[in-house]
Amino acid sequence: MAANLLGLSQQVPAKIVYRSDGPSRKIAIGNQTIVFRHTSPKHLHMDHEASRLVANALRFLGKGNVDDKAIEHLRARLTPKDKERFLRDSRYGADWIFGVAERIARRGRGGGAGA
Repeated sequence: MAANLLGLSQQVPAKIVYRSDGPSRKIAIGNQTIVFRHTSPKHLHMDHEASRLVANALRFLGKGNVDDKAIEHLRARLTPKDKERFLRDSRYGADWIFGVAERIARRGRGGGAGA
């Protein structure tokens, strides 16, 4: 859902998936299924909503599928404040997501001007 909301994917989710530090489980409500997927607490530590959205979209894409086009798309889509917050929020998560955050904020290798 996060990748779709950010314009990184045209796929529309058939089920809602939430990441949780609790047990994995599925709950059926009418015709809809809500999935709670267990994840490490370090993946949940994002103070800002935009940061959580971007991190979840990146996890959906996967480390090997975040290309320059996706970086440029996020760079154009996020406000300067959101970029800085994502960089700050992602520092304790997965190393590859922090690397992407640096590129989005133009602070890391391959980050373009101002790197």
